[in-house]
Amino acid sequence: MSKVFNFFGRVFGFVMIIGFLVGMLWMFGWLTPLGLSGILGSDEIQDLERPEKEAIEPESETPSDDSVATPWRCSWSPTMNDDWHDDVVCQRGAETARPRLLTDWSYVTQDDMMLAAREYESVLNG
Repeated sequence: MSKVFNFFGRVFGFVMIIGFLVGMLWMFGWLTPLGLSGILGSDEIQDLERPEKEAIEPESETPSDDSVATPWRCSWSPTMNDDWHDDVVCQRGAETARPRLLTDWSYVTQDDMMLAAREYESVLNG
């Protein structure tokens, strides 16, 4: 009986080691040629170039009242929600707007956002 348990113990250990190794190969994407891209491996090539800028239009209509002398001002205001596209807030008196800028960019820096905020600000004040 001891020999049977010893045999099955070795077989189980061998299967566990093989399963672990195959799982690691799959996770890191080394099985992609077999059609198994894995968690960390990807068969898509990412485009790291920045897309061209598109014209920025305000989401909400602004009143064209010439009597309002206070211009819109946009400033950096991170939301801490892991979405850097809405880290700018625009204010005019008590009115506020939080536009989503550069949404087609996969990575945005604070300088990129502030440049887009200045363009959005000029559209709002235009």
